[in-house]
Amino acid sequence: MKKVIFIVLAIFCLNVPLYGQAPESFKYQVVVRNVTDAIVSNQTIGLELAILQGGTAVYTETFVPTTNSNGLVNIEIGTGTTMDDFSSIDWSNGPSFIETSIDQNGGVSYSVFENYQISSVPYALFAQSAENITPGPQGIDGQSAYDIWLGLGNTGTENNYISSLTGPYGAQGAQGVQGVQGPTGTSGAQGSTGIQGATGATGPQGITGPQGIQGLSGNDGLDGSPGLQGPQGLSGLQGIAGTTGNQGIVGAPGLDGSQGTVGPQGLPGLDGADGADGTSGLDDVPGIISGQALRKLGSSSYDWVTLNTNNTTAGFGISIVGNVVSEKHYVIGELAHGGVVFWVDETGEHGLTCAISDVTTYMRWYAGTNGITRAQGDGPKSGEANTEIIIAAHTILGDDGFDFAANICSNYEVILGGNNYANWYLPSNEELQLIYSNKTAIEATAIANGGSAFDVMYQYWSSTEVDSYNALAVSLQDGSPFTFLKDWTYNVRAIRAF
Repeated sequence: MKKVIFIVLAIFCLNVPLYGQAPESFKYQVVVRNVTDAIVSNQTIGLELAILQGGTAVYTETFVPTTNSNGLVNIEIGTGTTMDDFSSIDWSNGPSFIETSIDQNGGVSYSVFENYQISSVPYALFAQSAENITPGPQGIDGQSAYDIWLGLGNTGTENNYISSLTGPYGAQGAQGVQGVQGPTGTSGAQGSTGIQGATGATGPQGITGPQGIQGLSGNDGLDGSPGLQGPQGLSGLQGIAGTTGNQGIVGAPGLDGSQGTVGPQGLPGLDGADGADGTSGLDDVPGIISGQALRKLGSSSYDWVTLNTNNTTAGFGISIVGNVVSEKHYVIGELAHGGVVFWVDETGEHGLTCAISDVTTYMRWYAGTNGITRAQGDGPKSGEANTEIIIAAHTILGDDGFDFAANICSNYEVILGGNNYANWYLPSNEELQLIYSNKTAIEATAIANGGSAFDVMYQYWSSTEVDSYNALAVSLQDGSPFTFLKDWTYNVRAIRAF
């Protein structure tokens, strides 16, 4: 039940008959507000008033008034419902108090709101014990509370005056002592079983379940005996030429043919003009000596292969036909140099290859200490320099001895096709963007050669630094770069240049 605030506006106004007789009643006003300070308007309430002398009620009466639109109630004390005699009150046996009790719901469950001493005005009732005294002249009418409020310099209507009379909320009363637990009531009798309900209608047909797994194929039946050869059919019309098929996989080199016989010596030809200087030799092909060429197997291992007058291989991606040495042109998605090619330069002879599997997952970027490493390169092949800078910088910034992304890529080695490949590094941001652009081709080749697809649920660290505390990582789900703290852990996929 909401607590109700009652505000007394005009305490008393005597209703005094002529000839100095004792008053039969006096007026009383209250304004009713609820706990949120809102006026309780146009609502019937229960009101109990008691006149107390010496702590004992000498007169009690009740009212059931209705508040007006402003929450105001006007009553006359002495005219309510009572079993007492208002005229028998001995006002000289003071001091006297009025105790106000309210039931907001209009009932008789009253709650005491206030108990305060009656002001001097009702003491005119002392005239009951002074009937033989000659009454004095009629006093002038006193000012109403509203007029006094205006006289103090305030402005506004009577409603404004009423609204200004709200006093501060009283302090929260102490928690009452919890009552004793009442005894548990006896259990009621068991009710009789209800009648069995009718069977419900059959529900609709459920959705057809998914197709079952394909059964195993049966064994092949025995081959039938060959039929007799039919007569030769007429030649059909020439069909429309089909579209050219995709380029087939390059076949393995054929066996070397036998050495041909030496032909007769030809006549000496005229000396030709000197040819132009040839282009610079290819990288990773140190030279050809006595019919042999040096072939590079990995980062630091080579072997010699014997040349012949036909076609032979002098190194990875290098072929020799007669005395002509040429390099192969690589394509995206090709398995080469220890991984899957994902970028080639304008010559088609050099590029970048990506490891067929993640080097590790959940690896941090730094070696345990934040600081500027200046590994801020971003472009094809820039990750190699970034990786070296990161490792060198942490020897100065501080290395706690636990592994980190750049270091684990630098130490990575893989054996593929019988060859050992080293010189891997942590890719830069742009190199990871290139990997994302060719992700489908990379994954197809990697999986076909025992590798794995990329993890699209977590980002991959790049070697591109942002500041002392952050570096870039790239999502291979949509290619978006993100700035993350260096101590966070993400996936690592190494690359190498060729």
